[in-house]
Order: sequence, then C-alpha cells, then structure tokens
Amino acid sequence: MKKGTVRASIAIALLAAGPLFAQSKVNVRGGDRFSYNADSELNITQLMQGQEMSVKLTSKGTTELMVKKTGKDRIQWSIGMPSMHITTTSDMMPGAGMDTSFSSEPADFVTDLKGNVIEEPKISENMLKTFSGLQGGGLEQMFLPAIAKSSRQGDTWEVTETDTVPNPMLAGSDMYIERTTTYYYDGPVDTMQTRAVRIRAEVTSMSISGSSEMMGAQILVEGDGDMSTTSYFSEKDGLLLSSRASGVISLRLVVTSEGETEVVPIEYAMSATTTRN
Repeated sequence: MKKGTVRASIAIALLAAGPLFAQSKVNVRGGDRFSYNADSELNITQLMQGQEMSVKLTSKGTTELMVKKTGKDRIQWSIGMPSMHITTTSDMMPGAGMDTSFSSEPADFVTDLKGNVIEEPKISENMLKTFSGLQGGGLEQMFLPAIAKSSRQGDTWEVTETDTVPNPMLAGSDMYIERTTTYYYDGPVDTMQTRAVRIRAEVTSMSISGSSEMMGAQILVEGDGDMSTTSYFSEKDGLLLSSRASGVISLRLVVTSEGETEVVPIEYAMSATTTRN
C-alpha cells in the first residue's frame, strides 16, 4: 500500500472516530460568577416490624460558584447556597409535613487547572453532604471530566472512588461508600442555544457500609445502589451547564440487641436536576 493511501486511511479512521476533545484546562478568570438552580426529590421508604413508613423530601435552591483567584497551577473558588427550600411530606409527621428554608455562607475550595478538587470546602449541612455522597461526584460534577484526558466521541472510562458521609439515620456516625462509575463521552452537541459537551455516567457498582451503637444496640449498615446521570458542559469554559440524575439506594440496618437481631430495609429513590442560569 502506498504511503499516501496509508495517510488517507488513517485520516478517514480518525474522522470516523469523532473529533478529539483536548481542552487543557478550565477557562475562567478571577471574578467570574456562575449561578445554578438545583431541584431534587428524595423518597424514603422504611419497613420496620411489618409497618411501612415513607417520607418525601423535595428541594429547590440556588448555588453560586465564584472564581476568587487563578494561579499558575491552581484555581481558588468559593461555593455558597444563597437559598434552599425543603418540603418534607409524611403521614408520620404532625400536619403531614413541614417546610424548611435555609442558606449557607460561601465556602472556599481549590482545584487544579483541570477542575480536580485538591482542597475540599467545609460544608456543615449533613443532608447535603450525604445526598452528594450517595449521588456521586460531589464538586467534581461541576467540571468537565473530559478535560483530564483526550477524549473522542464514543470513548468510555471507569473511575472507582470512596466517600465518607454522615449517616442520615444515626446521628454522629458515618457511612462509607465505594462505587465504580463508567463515563460515556458523547462529544459536542448543539443544545440550549450553545455548543455543549455531553457526558453520561452510570454507577455500575456501589457498596455502602457502616456501624454504630445506640442505647446498647449494635447497628450495622450495609447496602448497594445504582445511579445514572446525563450532563452537559460548556465548550467555552468547561463548567457544568445542566445535569439530570436519578437512582435508587437500598440500605439494610442490622440491629442486634440482647441477643436478638432485626433487619430494617430502607430504600432511597432520588432524582436531581441542576441548570445554569
């Protein structure tokens, strides 16, 4: 085969594989601000001693992301929640539910130039930390993961990570979440009147564990779950434009007291949407 034919064959193969995404860093400047609307719904179902109890939590809030300073090898950010409104609905509660509103002061964090978080913010709201941990991604979900690698349309890769989050059922104790996520790079698309990069993510395995003691009873936490997310990122700055996530987490509390053991199953069905203003 002639050299020219070989070159042409390679070029055709590369074109067929889709354009290469090789953006080297997040494209922001000091003082840049990004505002997001975040909506979520969490349905909790618990079966205890043959009785089913359910709680529904819906939330609407805004998140503000600001670039404080850019440096040679890192970016200083702040993230805050100016408003968050949570509605809790349950037949077990007085009045069948309650409404709660709160806000959080901006917390500083640091990333490298590709959006990898190297200094976490101090977040005090246990519910937010737990939901973020179960959903997966945390702050990293705000930054285009393809920046960290040269990606072609159709590429996939896996990431395994472990998080420690507060246990929402047992105050003062933690849960340990290990999950493997597969990412699918769909490449640039035209959406929301702009060019965006679409990435899908699926949690292919999740293991949840923890332990605690309450009033003399030993409590073990075990569980698993799944989660899927579709996200769109700006080609211009590499930050999130919008995302939609959903999943189901199944937990089991194994309670042992005075030689007797009871298993309490709890299911979390969740969905969340985040959109840049």
